[in-house]
Amino acid sequence: MGGIFINYRRSEQHRGTVRAVRDRLAEHFGADQVFLDVESISPGRRYPDELRKRLADAEVLLAVIHEGWAAERDEDGVRRLFREDDWVRMEIETALRTGKAVIPVVLAGAEPPSADELPENLSEFALKNAHFLSSLASDMWVPGREALVALLERDHVAPLWEIYQPSKPDRSTVSGCWLTVRTILAAVVVTGLAWAVAGDPRSEPWLAPVSIGAMSFGLLLVFTLCVPLRGVFNRFEHWLHGVSERTYLLLTSGPLIVLFLLGLAIAVRLWTGEVEPGAVLFAVVFAFVLFWMAMRIVQADAREREQWNRWPTKLPRRVPRRLLRRTVARLEERVAAWTSRLTREQRGKASVELEEIEHALYRLRGETERSRLRWLTEDMPGPFSVYAVWIAANTVLALAWPAGAVTVLGLAATLTSPLVALATVETLYRHQRWLRRVVYAEIEPRRAALAATVEELSSPARTKPTQPSTGRAH
Repeated sequence: MGGIFINYRRSEQHRGTVRAVRDRLAEHFGADQVFLDVESISPGRRYPDELRKRLADAEVLLAVIHEGWAAERDEDGVRRLFREDDWVRMEIETALRTGKAVIPVVLAGAEPPSADELPENLSEFALKNAHFLSSLASDMWVPGREALVALLERDHVAPLWEIYQPSKPDRSTVSGCWLTVRTILAAVVVTGLAWAVAGDPRSEPWLAPVSIGAMSFGLLLVFTLCVPLRGVFNRFEHWLHGVSERTYLLLTSGPLIVLFLLGLAIAVRLWTGEVEPGAVLFAVVFAFVLFWMAMRIVQADAREREQWNRWPTKLPRRVPRRLLRRTVARLEERVAAWTSRLTREQRGKASVELEEIEHALYRLRGETERSRLRWLTEDMPGPFSVYAVWIAANTVLALAWPAGAVTVLGLAATLTSPLVALATVETLYRHQRWLRRVVYAEIEPRRAALAATVEELSSPARTKPTQPSTGRAH
């Protein structure tokens, strides 16, 4: 389990101070990470067993030193530290023997003990650098307490959480050489088949024009989506992936509800016999589509809940914009719900997620400067190969056809197909650069605002704790 073990002597004189220290440590590290016997041992538990167990689990022992700590005696006049059954002595001795970190926490009015005031088994304790705390009413109480929190966090208490690694690995990029070899091999196979088809006397010379027309229609569609309508789609995606978790899940399940109601209406009409028999086939296909959409929505819901519960998530090396937007939206929703001082876990997780977002933005900005060849090999290896093979097939189909219009078809295949392909690739290339610049300009201010809010909620700052003094030369 790890955490912090507070070693102290029970006394009404300093009980409030010890409890205040424990409450602040529990607030920051979590109640399970801080052990104080009165607060942490449940009724019915065997006291010695619980003490030994939690001491064995702890990473650091805080030995609270109050005024007269070393000289305190029992009812027989024996100094308590020199008794073999003294729990304060046993706990410190065990921590020193097992190599745990031991920090003397010296309260107001007290002094760190010297080696002469301690039994031989505790002589090492006199060499430990102490941390001093002022009285609760002092203006220096909060700075000293926060310095102790920072010291424990920085050097002694490990976090209980780890960054979540997504199960889906990063997609590896395709090297330029391998992409070229793969494209050439595919082009050889496809052009061979096209030559065989074109040489068949039973063939009609319509396939090449239709193919070129399909490629041209694809260019028109790409141009429409990436130029006049790109702002509309980007705003819609920005809105969809910028809403809260609950709204996002409701939106993704909305189409399923509409399709379900439509399918129910069709089923009712089938049952009453008011639908033509041919509609039965449509109903079957519709049922399969409905099932497929339901599965996709269930999977999306599971992923969203997993990413909400298991955070912070390590983002892939190349982050899709929808994932980056959802990550920022989830963090904004979390931070908006935080109104009090952050715990160590909250601040640590938010800092890690902000760092992941910052790295993703850095990579996103670098992607806007990629060359066309690098963009093709990293983002579009499949479409690039398909287009190259498609151009080769169009050329062969036109030139090898035994028709009188070979010259026209050959010219069309030789000029139209490459020009359409180049225009499509250039449109997509410029679109992805524009889109990445827009997403960067959108996310960076939100990241900066989140970082400022997390910093504000983390105050008082504990990144540079005060240096505790030893109080005396040992």
